[in-house]
Amino acid sequence: MTDVIPTLIAIGGWIGAAEFLLAYFLVSKGRIAGDSLKYQALNLSASVLLLINCAHTGTFPNGLNCATP
Repeated sequence: MTDVIPTLIAIGGWIGAAEFLLAYFLVSKGRIAGDSLKYQALNLSASVLLLINCAHTGTFPNGLNCATP
């Protein structure tokens, strides 16, 4: 039962990484604009998920990489 939270955090990190890739793909293919709310929401939620994962695992250089524009 104690492994549930770390597992959920790890899954959230993978979802965040996938969201970054999806946002990049959609902008590259012209499906969404880089200044659209959808793009910004994808990047924001991906950043939050990855920062939670980085804080949990202690990989702070990766967290700084996500936090810088």
